[in-house]
Amino acid sequence: MIIKLRWITAFVLIVFLMTACRLDEQEQETNSENPYKGLVLTISGQQMFQRNRFATKISQAYISYNGTHTVTPYVIVGNDYFSVGAGSITNGILNFTVDGRITNHLIDWNDLRKEIPTLDFWDKVGINKPEIKGNFIWDLAFPTSNGAGYPNGFLQRERLTGTSSTITNETVFYIYVSDDCRITGTASNGFDEGRMYFYRTIGNLDLPLKKGFNMIVATETYGTDFDGSAYISLEVRDPLLDPETYRWVFFNF
Repeated sequence: MIIKLRWITAFVLIVFLMTACRLDEQEQETNSENPYKGLVLTISGQQMFQRNRFATKISQAYISYNGTHTVTPYVIVGNDYFSVGAGSITNGILNFTVDGRITNHLIDWNDLRKEIPTLDFWDKVGINKPEIKGNFIWDLAFPTSNGAGYPNGFLQRERLTGTSSTITNETVFYIYVSDDCRITGTASNGFDEGRMYFYRTIGNLDLPLKKGFNMIVATETYGTDFDGSAYISLEVRDPLLDPETYRWVFFNF
């Protein structure tokens, strides 16, 4: 199964055309976040946002969301969805925990390699410990009205940035692995039929992972001088700078 970067491409291109990538000046922040989260992933006190359909510049891309919901961290094994924690949004503030239940739903390296988003953009992808098992949290789900089946909404952590000629979407997700390991691959380019665009990776792949949860940043950049391709990267940022600029964003179907 391929997990697409949902609606990113369309949204990015619309904003890009409307604004010509005109950005507001922002002060440089110095905060940082460690990408290695340990055996339990806990996120607390985070303001939720929604995409602003009427944005005409990047600084208007998000608006605050103040709803109240139950949310469910989940993983996918085959075609099945499994809850691996619990959480909620209360008056727009997100709190959730992914606990030891994830260890009951780990998959082996061959399956993990196929499922990690954007990993298939690189050639010769491998791992130094093939016995590793793992899984990942790409987004959180809202339950369906009857409490069963596919969720009726989701939320994920992302950031939009740009320059006078480019626009970039970064999505943060979390990989759990059963032991320290390193995933590598070689740079590549081509046309992805599933996602329907040309792509070019930014250098070789190198993901040094530690046992437990690891924060990964998946990046797509579009530009006026990129020969029609999306520039792709996947990395562990140690540390992640300005973590408050990566926003938890709510989408519903």
